[in-house]
Amino acid sequence: MDVRQTYWSETTEIEGVETRINLDAHDHFTANAKANSISVFILKPQYTLTPYVRVNDGNWVQTDDVTVTEGDTVDFGPQSRIANTWTWQGPANFSTDQRKVRLENITPAMAGEYLATYSSYSGFTSDIITTLKVDCDADPVTTPYYQINDSNWVGDQNTATLEAGDSIKFGPQSQIQGDWHWSGPNNFSHSGRQPELTNVKPDMAGTYVATYTSPQGCSTNLDYHVIVNCSVEPTIIPWVQLNGAWSRSTSLDIKDGDSFKIGPNSPNTGRWQWTGPNDFKAMEVRQLSFVDVGEEQGGQYEVTFTTPQGCVNRTTFEANYIPTNVCTPPKVTPYLRVNTGSWSSKSAATLAIGDSIDIGPQPNWGGTWAWTGPDGYSSDIRQIHLDILDQSQAGTYYGTYTKNDGCSNTVEIAIAIETPEPLVGDINNDGDINSADIAAFIAVYGLKSTDEGYLVSADLDGDGIISRLDYSQLYSIYRQQ
Repeated sequence: MDVRQTYWSETTEIEGVETRINLDAHDHFTANAKANSISVFILKPQYTLTPYVRVNDGNWVQTDDVTVTEGDTVDFGPQSRIANTWTWQGPANFSTDQRKVRLENITPAMAGEYLATYSSYSGFTSDIITTLKVDCDADPVTTPYYQINDSNWVGDQNTATLEAGDSIKFGPQSQIQGDWHWSGPNNFSHSGRQPELTNVKPDMAGTYVATYTSPQGCSTNLDYHVIVNCSVEPTIIPWVQLNGAWSRSTSLDIKDGDSFKIGPNSPNTGRWQWTGPNDFKAMEVRQLSFVDVGEEQGGQYEVTFTTPQGCVNRTTFEANYIPTNVCTPPKVTPYLRVNTGSWSSKSAATLAIGDSIDIGPQPNWGGTWAWTGPDGYSSDIRQIHLDILDQSQAGTYYGTYTKNDGCSNTVEIAIAIETPEPLVGDINNDGDINSADIAAFIAVYGLKSTDEGYLVSADLDGDGIISRLDYSQLYSIYRQQ
């Protein structure tokens, strides 16, 4: 018991000052006080109450929180050091004036907080709360429903797919009325059965959990899976400017002292955010401008464009820093024309013997050119012409373009010449079958593959010997000419 207030009219003599006094039975206490005048003590006792619980006639357990299943029996038996009166209040208008409470055939409706109030002989009271939780035999039945953009309700489905900017209303159903509480992405919370999301954005996608609690205290969770799509990705049109000249590109070469801008456009409405080298950041800015630049401005600049519906697109721009006095290789583009055909931007061609080809890479202005190629080929003009091609001209041709500042780049052109199939009966390999082939055959008649002067072209049957059988085949081919 605590001594809350002490009053006296004048100085008193008290042997031993105590702020805590133990009571005997019936709130009596003994104090050894010697006073010259009347002393008044105002005391308010606080009685220590100890909760005890027993389930299904088992052992008593000291606890103020117990969980049971439907149909169980629970006894509450709180203790006080001094016996006197008790009253109880609990769920479903429960009340009693007995210290011990027995609850039989437990149902979910009986779950909740049970308040026991102890009253002393002097009318002072102390309270203790014991919480009873009930595991339900079966979860309440709930059915998912949702509605997109005020269209028809969709039932028995808990996955909803939306376009950015849509709205969705959740409307789950239960067999009996109860309490609904919601949680979801971005700390979403709601109390009630029908929350609504408007102008949804991709970052609002995720799982929304509806927790339903029946009047009996039984709960169940219902999950809604919300998918938010951006069917049309926002458009970013890249533009860069170097020293006053704009170009539609995502890269540019910068040198000390240059000025450049990065200014993408979009037909969509939205916000622009930038990151870049050396922890560069910019928000709500579409166009970046840099003057008198140096190496620290070189690097990648990434822009993020976000529409009001939350749809996002990103583009990376490259500012390539070129140190002073360091060459930038010129861009060289290959171009070919076979015979009298059209020009094409290719670096390889396959031709037949006797074809012609023009090789004319670009740029076609300024600087100098130097060519090397098969069979000792060389030239110092940009556009070269190869006529009446044969196998000796097959191979790779190297064209080196050198700018006026001395920087150069080389283009490679690969030329392949098709080898024609050998003409059967063309003994002398002159491309024709005539009497000269007959004469050439007679000159090697009778030779074997191991003999000097043996001709493979005269061994028509490939048996390793030039014989009368080979002559018969040759003469038959000759007569058909």
